[in-house]
Amino acid sequence: MKGRAQSHVHGRCHRTAMLAPIVVVAVISACSSVASGSPSARASAAGASTIQPAIVTIPSCDIVPCQGPLQPATYQVAFFQHPVMYRFTIQEPGWTWYYSGNFRIVTDDTPTDGLDRYSEGVYVLLDPVAASTTCEEQPEPGVGHSVEELADWVEDLPGLDVSGRTSVTVGGLEGIQMDLAVSPRWTKTCPFSEGMPAVPLVMRESDFSGYHLALVPGVSMRWFLLPWEDGVILVDIDESKGRMTREELLQAASPIVMSFGFSAA
Repeated sequence: MKGRAQSHVHGRCHRTAMLAPIVVVAVISACSSVASGSPSARASAAGASTIQPAIVTIPSCDIVPCQGPLQPATYQVAFFQHPVMYRFTIQEPGWTWYYSGNFRIVTDDTPTDGLDRYSEGVYVLLDPVAASTTCEEQPEPGVGHSVEELADWVEDLPGLDVSGRTSVTVGGLEGIQMDLAVSPRWTKTCPFSEGMPAVPLVMRESDFSGYHLALVPGVSMRWFLLPWEDGVILVDIDESKGRMTREELLQAASPIVMSFGFSAA
């Protein structure tokens, strides 16, 4: 089962929930240009570094899932029933924002979840807890919920290759960055992994914004575990299959992640 309030098994998330029809919310922005050789253009260029770009507000949607295109700009967005306001900058066209109880910025204009076809990009997941290693949709007992406890637990998970653990600061939040991939020697499957080896990672129990995140071979994740109030924000650069290479995705998505700002909605 895929696609819901939100979940995925990259296993993408998997969870069942009733979703209303998609409503696409368009973001309208204005721009102007001046001939580059004119004095006014040169004056504008000289003063450009002192002028802060306007922030584009993405309207909150009343029906989920909802989505819209992203052009180069700085954005802010706060969704209903979501406790965090995000601010981020897009430097290149070709991205789409998507909200279904959790927030993502992806390279597809038709975001999807599924083992054979899902959207690569930046996923933002709130309040992750360790998922049961039995593949059941329930927390793993005995694992703490802090950034450090989750990072330590993931680093020791059987079947998972973890590398590049380092301190990182995103949006003023000091956390931990790490890269995740399934070990080539791992063979254990889950009922939802369609016969593929899988490593359950984290989950959140919620009727609206729940998820159950697992990883399958051939793709990777780069995690940014960040402390937020009494919980954690997980920002995940999530690779797909046969689309952008890992290096291309990291090069394109990392500036978006590092531009993030977070505040209470």
